[in-house]
Amino acid sequence: MNLKLKIKLFLKSIFNKIFTNPTLKNKILRLLGRDYELDGRELANIKLESLENNEAVKNSNIGDFIVSLTTFPARIGILKYTLYSIIIQNLRPKEIVLCLSKKEFENFEIPQEILNLNKFGLKILWSDEDLRQYNKIIPILEHYKDEVIITIDDDMFYPQNLLKNLYEAHLNNKKTIWCQRARVLKYSNTKIESFSTWKLVKKNNSSLQNFPQFSLFLEGVGGVLYPPNSLHKNVLNRDKFLSLSPKADDIWLWAMAVLNGSKIGVVKNNSMANGNAMTNSPYGQSLWYENLISGNDKQLNAVIKAYPQILEILNKKEMRILQLGKFYPPDIGGIESVMEDITVSLNKKGIICDVLCSNSKLEYKQDLINGAKIMRCASFGRLASTSIAPQMIFKLIKIIKDYEIIHIHLPDPMANLALLLSNYKNKKIILHWHSDIIKQKNLLKLYLPLQNKLLNIADKIIVTSTKYIEESSFLPKYKNKCVAIPIGFNQDAFFNSKEVANNIFPKDKKIIFSLGRFAKNKGFEYLIQSAKYLSDEYMIVIGGGGNEALKKEYLSLIKTNNLKQKVRLSGQMERSLLKNYYANCHIFALPSIQESYGIVLIEAMSFKKPIICTKLKPSGVDFINQNEFSGIVVEPKNPKALAQAVAKIEQNYNYYAQNAYNRYLEHFTLDKMIEGILNLYNNVLES
Repeated sequence: MNLKLKIKLFLKSIFNKIFTNPTLKNKILRLLGRDYELDGRELANIKLESLENNEAVKNSNIGDFIVSLTTFPARIGILKYTLYSIIIQNLRPKEIVLCLSKKEFENFEIPQEILNLNKFGLKILWSDEDLRQYNKIIPILEHYKDEVIITIDDDMFYPQNLLKNLYEAHLNNKKTIWCQRARVLKYSNTKIESFSTWKLVKKNNSSLQNFPQFSLFLEGVGGVLYPPNSLHKNVLNRDKFLSLSPKADDIWLWAMAVLNGSKIGVVKNNSMANGNAMTNSPYGQSLWYENLISGNDKQLNAVIKAYPQILEILNKKEMRILQLGKFYPPDIGGIESVMEDITVSLNKKGIICDVLCSNSKLEYKQDLINGAKIMRCASFGRLASTSIAPQMIFKLIKIIKDYEIIHIHLPDPMANLALLLSNYKNKKIILHWHSDIIKQKNLLKLYLPLQNKLLNIADKIIVTSTKYIEESSFLPKYKNKCVAIPIGFNQDAFFNSKEVANNIFPKDKKIIFSLGRFAKNKGFEYLIQSAKYLSDEYMIVIGGGGNEALKKEYLSLIKTNNLKQKVRLSGQMERSLLKNYYANCHIFALPSIQESYGIVLIEAMSFKKPIICTKLKPSGVDFINQNEFSGIVVEPKNPKALAQAVAKIEQNYNYYAQNAYNRYLEHFTLDKMIEGILNLYNNVLES
């Protein structure tokens, strides 16, 4: 036992000798934020017969999970208090499974008031074995293989939001084992330090909340959520756990989680971090005391000796990624969509990938979306297409230590500056080069030293096409760092509507569809003018918005050329509805005069739509759309050429449509993009 623990236990014994009055003792413990025992008056107010009319029970929802626990004869009298606290949760389980040993209870009867709780989902599972504390999980795993299981202890009065917090965290990240109470392991390459040195994750440790990792040790007392198949198959090996860790089920379950590759996460605002209400005295000489003195360390060492690969997993560099970018959805844009695609896909694979970006408002906001932290820094607005968000600098300085890979999406001078002012040493820097800075040529001269510094320190540079590497004004010099990974797209992941509406366009028209922000570089005015050269069987539909002045120009152009029956501006579109537009259009056109990539081309190709785009430099649009194969490539600013491209596609429409789809499948699926990025991450971590 180390000195710190000796002092701690000595002070605790002094405290118990001085404060012998239970009521006074518990008042002090509550004041100090320590575990305390509910007094007799509080317990007397907990009446099982009142559950029928309890408003919390009437108003609560039922979640798709079960709660499991066990007990022994000496505690059966106070078990009702724990069960009561579970039944009045604001999100209740569909079943509460109380697993009991037949051997232990052969001479005891279960109180009728507990049996009566079957109307609230209580079920007793009898076990032929006496596995003691393991009864709450081992038989349950065998009988409920495909269920989400939340284990609890039998001597706690749980806060009303406990199950809801655990289950909501699970819905955001279904591969993680979630808990309310955990400790941070201390370890080296050769050993794990004594249990007494592990720090408790307190309620204010926001950097450790919603941050799944192997080095968090779950404590069952706070409630633990296990997704199906989240524990290694050896978890059920009685001989192993009864010999290696007979009195510390938490150690065995943590080891089986790590061995299985399942990370442990602490829920946000973890309500069981400290100062919990107990129905049994927390300061008696019990199993926890024995384990604290030496039992935990002995059992932990035994488990690690049997499974040395656990240490290897702990010491292996984890792939923790932080993406830096200008904005993140619901803010709309091509780069924003790519960031979302990467974030969602990696977190679904159980890989930590968070985002630091600007907010579109002057306020800081942090969300947990699909398991990822989205940290939006307060912005003072935009200047030369750059979001002025100095808070990003201070936030990155604070959190960069938590990540191994910094994936920065460019162009974004604010994110660039934030990274260079933070402690980026020993971090792997990935630049995602979406575009050169083209418009702001004078400001570029001021920014160029920062950009060059970033290019120099980068480990790798993701470029969206090999063509762009050659045509960029800045990348040829860094060609050896560049890796071409085309942006990918997956219909199913981001279009919510399952059915396609077929009545969004006039039935007697062939629709030439285009989509994008109303900006000068999009060249929509040339597409509008191309309608003059198309027959009345065609209609051009342009979706998007953002610049009211340009919209007025487009409307004036339509009116001046008498094209009201042939051109429609559909305005801003919800992403979930775009499926209908892509599915029902005839041809997709992107008439840009400057475009770095054009994700909308890939979206249209995934719906078997032939493409018309312009030949640009530097750009990847004419790499995406292969001329005279998946569509037609024309010179920019040429309305007549756009109309002629429509006529050419009509000559062999099915050929272009099928080739567009085949090219999408071969080069531009989301799976291919994520595979390429993951391979790159692994390579830089190993280098």
